[in-house]
Amino acid sequence: MQQTINLNVQQAQERISLSERIQRVKNSVKIYLDTKSTTFSKLAEFDVSRRQVLRLHIATIAVIICAAAIAQYPLLAIAAAICAARVVYHINKEGKA
Repeated sequence: MQQTINLNVQQAQERISLSERIQRVKNSVKIYLDTKSTTFSKLAEFDVSRRQVLRLHIATIAVIICAAAIAQYPLLAIAAAICAARVVYHINKEGKA
């Protein structure tokens, strides 16, 4: 005869507060973003982090939105240009450090 033990998952694990969970998620996301992107590092032939890749893509999308919306939606184009400039500023700031 097989005996089984039913454990409640909540009883088996210690209680973790919401702020601790949020902090763990933030730390894991930071670690993930700061790791080397092998694909883009091979393309660029120097080390590139995932954070840099993400910023570059966001800047590219903002420039495309700016170019596409300049005639019909000038306020959207201005907002996209400001967003692209800010992202490029952070890319350059990170490169100097």
